[in-house]
Amino acid sequence: MCSLNGRLGEEPYECQQIQKAIRWHSESAEDEFGRYAFKKYERERPKILNSVLQAVGNTPLIKLNKLTEEYGIECNIFCKCEFLSPSGSVKDRVALRLVENAESAGRLRAGMTVIVPFSDNAGISVALVSLLLNVP
Repeated sequence: MCSLNGRLGEEPYECQQIQKAIRWHSESAEDEFGRYAFKKYERERPKILNSVLQAVGNTPLIKLNKLTEEYGIECNIFCKCEFLSPSGSVKDRVALRLVENAESAGRLRAGMTVIVPFSDNAGISVALVSLLLNVP
């Protein structure tokens, strides 16, 4: 039994715990619903970009050598520089996929207006991507 909501000491709902057995293979993973092939990530990192959108997802990963040396840490520490994303946010990746998926599904076309109900960095990212893809 597990409690989803309720008062202290009560368990208003009974639920069955689902256990998935996942079998890992070199090229795929398999569970009770099927087999899923791994996709190879082969993205080119050009030095000159044709659009600021090409920088989305291409932020550098930097090894922090001095930190490990200075503190005698025996492992590799890396820093993902998401501040180098076009809007300075990790939300750029999500915003780009959101707008691209809406366009490919025909729900969003050039000239349509995108209303962004966010006031945080997610909203800035969606606004930037929409502007660059001519969907103001």
